[in-house]
Amino acid sequence: PTPDARLRLAQIFQRLRAPQKALAVLDAAADALAANPPAGYMTQLASAFLAAGKAGQGLKRFEGLRGAGQSPEVAAGWAVLAATAGQESAVLEWLQREPALSDDLLRDLYFAASGARVPKLALAAARRLFSQVPDPRWRLLLARSLLETGDAAAALDHIQRLLPGDPEIRQLHLETLMASGDKKAARRIWTERLNAPGAAEAAREEAVYALLDLGAA
Repeated sequence: PTPDARLRLAQIFQRLRAPQKALAVLDAAADALAANPPAGYMTQLASAFLAAGKAGQGLKRFEGLRGAGQSPEVAAGWAVLAATAGQESAVLEWLQREPALSDDLLRDLYFAASGARVPKLALAAARRLFSQVPDPRWRLLLARSLLETGDAAAALDHIQRLLPGDPEIRQLHLETLMASGDKKAARRIWTERLNAPGAAEAAREEAVYALLDLGAA
């Protein structure tokens, strides 16, 4: 089959919840295509390894494919798999060398790094993504990454631009206020939650303990 036909067949297998078959279809042609793969082929192959629960095997496969040439497609697939494996320094170095990466790839790198608990890489991907697409979704990811890497002040600046936002954003705002040491603002929000009409008992109890921790009864 042609590469396009393999991609279509793999997509069908994925929809049928047969990730092993999708992987087999794509991997069978990987060596022949490594030097000059069609757009999207290698990133789909990397995704197929992940979907099949074979991230470690996929990383070894892509390390071998990288040795066969300098295809940006192969490098992108390797980066996602290496990020999933927690190889923070290697992927950071690669990321800094690459001037142009797609929004989709940066998003995949962010989520792979977040899942692998490598916050510096997640932050680097979030920064690049937000610089390319400065919309609220990616601002939120950037704020989370800044908070996780200890820069509460910068995170707070981004979060405040998203307010009033949904409950997720308001909770992150509160966590960021507490992390930045702004006890006065955090105390005000917890007090509002404690006194909110119709608040659930669990929510009130959480507010009471938070206020006690902040030094307020």
